[in-house]
Amino acid sequence: GTVEGLVSDFKWTPGLGAVGGVFSLCAEAVAVDLVSSGQRCFSVRVLGDPAPPVWESPAGGNTSVVMRMLQRSNITLVATAVNPYVSLTIAADPQRPLAFGQYLSPSVQLEGRALSTDTASRSLATAVFEWTPPVTHGGYVGQLCFVATAGGGLGGASTLCLSVEVPKCRYTVVQGDTYQSIARTFGVDWLTLWGLNVDAKSKSPMEGSEILIAREYTVSPGDTLASISGEFGTSVASLRRLNFELSSARAGRQLAADSQICVFPNTCTD
Repeated sequence: GTVEGLVSDFKWTPGLGAVGGVFSLCAEAVAVDLVSSGQRCFSVRVLGDPAPPVWESPAGGNTSVVMRMLQRSNITLVATAVNPYVSLTIAADPQRPLAFGQYLSPSVQLEGRALSTDTASRSLATAVFEWTPPVTHGGYVGQLCFVATAGGGLGGASTLCLSVEVPKCRYTVVQGDTYQSIARTFGVDWLTLWGLNVDAKSKSPMEGSEILIAREYTVSPGDTLASISGEFGTSVASLRRLNFELSSARAGRQLAADSQICVFPNTCTD
């Protein structure tokens, strides 16, 4: 004969007053001939909302990062949630979008449960941020913000912000670099560049060493980009290129006294 079945879903949205309580739910199936399955009961414990996701990497408190011009930097982001059944994602904060050239890989969930037989005790997701600061970003200071979201937002969200700094006036040497190749990259005279690095013993600086690509100048009261460029025989465009904070058209009209800017002097001027 044919066996007929019936499926019924139970739905309930507990109120705040139910948090922490244990409730018994009972059900009974009765056929058309009044044959009963007998009553079946089970208990439901109502828990409060879980804590929002926790950032595990970068390690706690490490919210300041130094990146260097033309050096590819990777930051591995890891977030966890106590509920192993929720989906967990990592994305850039839409309120602070990434700048051009900055990239965040798609989020990947490495731990979690899809089935009751799965054994994960938490949800864990990871993503990788990548950026190679260009030659125009010496002196860059900014924030990178990311959001870990659990359960599409139903399980809470947590924001991580990192302060990023790109040192100016300095470049970290990579394999194959020479003073001539570095000078071409930064658009400067290689002999002057060599002369700025008074300890240079050859035309090929050591891999991993840090060299000057400009000299640091301390701004005096009343200085302007025009006056500084005239003093060192360079151009305002060169000053803007070497100092990210001066790169906008409006920046540099009034320079703060005692601030440091990078200047590449023209040693061939009279």
